[in-house]
Amino acid sequence: MIRISEQTAGKAEKISTELWNHPELSNEEYRSAEFLAGCMEAEGFQVRKGLAGLETAFTAEWPAPPEGDTEGDAERNEDGKEGGEAGAEHVPTVAFLAEYDALPGYGASSPDGSGNGHACGHNWISAAAFAAAVSLKEEAERLQKEGKLGPVRIFLIGTPAEETFGGKIDMARAGLFRELAPDAVFEAHLSGQEKHCFDNDLLALTDITYTFH
Repeated sequence: MIRISEQTAGKAEKISTELWNHPELSNEEYRSAEFLAGCMEAEGFQVRKGLAGLETAFTAEWPAPPEGDTEGDAERNEDGKEGGEAGAEHVPTVAFLAEYDALPGYGASSPDGSGNGHACGHNWISAAAFAAAVSLKEEAERLQKEGKLGPVRIFLIGTPAEETFGGKIDMARAGLFRELAPDAVFEAHLSGQEKHCFDNDLLALTDITYTFH
């Protein structure tokens, strides 16, 4: 089990508080995205900004890609996995998603007077993604020094505009997730349950109907 350090927990709390105090609407999260990206850079992650046509989308990658790999990604095969040559060793890749947009209409309850507010806890989602990515990176570094772990890749992906058009959709359509080729992607969301979010009632869902012939 990987445990979060007190230092990382403190940084995550500051992230949550900073985003809470400065709520920004969908696709306008300039301050929030820049602050979170800066926090990742301070932890040794390499940041790419303005992805998939979204100014407030970014990725933070550890370890930094090889020198001269300006796109931040190694050559990939047809399945999107790292290594262009047949038989190349696959590098396990994990990604954590961070949301940071707020909602309008909060009037005097808005912490900065903008009228916006974090009703869905996206400030907490960003803080949780930061803590998870940094904690996993620290554990990976420890195991690698002990010779117990080979190469791995860890991403934090900043995904804007979840409350409106869904930045993740544009990022997926642009091929960003295929490009990064993560083996697993995680996101933590607030729940109405005291101990877990299983069997929770979810309202923000889109129906898709499939007809098989």
